[in-house]
Amino acid sequence: MQNALRLNPFPSCNYFSNLASIYGASGHYEKAIEAAKKALQCEPNTPIPYTTLAISYIRLGREEEARAAAAEILG
Repeated sequence: MQNALRLNPFPSCNYFSNLASIYGASGHYEKAIEAAKKALQCEPNTPIPYTTLAISYIRLGREEEARAAAAEILG
């Protein structure tokens, strides 16, 4: 995904959403948060980046931020 982002001058939001999921699954939670926030900048109504945010925040012990991200999913 990093290569795809580097090679594509106009990546879609899905690139960032997928990258966030990959970072989160591999334990790179700070990077997952950064990528999820980029995905949400262009598609704020997509639930997957919020899920990645909630999981990453809770893994980092940032419960308040995790609750806020979960609230966005639940509406």
